[in-house]
Amino acid sequence: VLATTVDNANNENVEFVPIKAKAGYVTGYHDPEFIGKLPVFTLPMLKSEKKFRVFPITGDSMIPFPDGAFMIGEFIQDWTTISDRSKCLVITKNEGFVLKELYNNIKLNRSFTLKSLNQEYEPYEMKVIDILEIWRFKGYIDLTWPTNNISSANFLLSKINEIKEEIARLSK
Repeated sequence: VLATTVDNANNENVEFVPIKAKAGYVTGYHDPEFIGKLPVFTLPMLKSEKKFRVFPITGDSMIPFPDGAFMIGEFIQDWTTISDRSKCLVITKNEGFVLKELYNNIKLNRSFTLKSLNQEYEPYEMKVIDILEIWRFKGYIDLTWPTNNISSANFLLSKINEIKEEIARLSK
């Protein structure tokens, strides 16, 4: 059961998980009292019949999104419906929040393969039992002026990795 908040007209709010509440979210995500203390707002472009939440991201595994950006996620109730290559914010028991590209292995071995958006990080398996929530990426909010911070080296590295994957696939 997803803890949530509503406005005076019984419409779903978008809860905002600020940086200072990020650590507590892993233990309080299911607690209505904890969720009820989070800041809330509405975004008119989001469908009212869906549940959305906004999470801060940190670190370089989420490139090209800048450190400190806020991810807008749509709650996914049924994880078996997640298709391969879906970009999702995964709330885990041990790692907290991670933004990854998912590959669904639920039928095979009750896990997901999580692939970082930053090609310098290797994909890894995570058992379903270690995942608390999954939120489909719907957009992001960044409060800084956009810059072209993706270096040529990172671009070339990503292209080399794509070529390696294609060669490996073709050699099979």
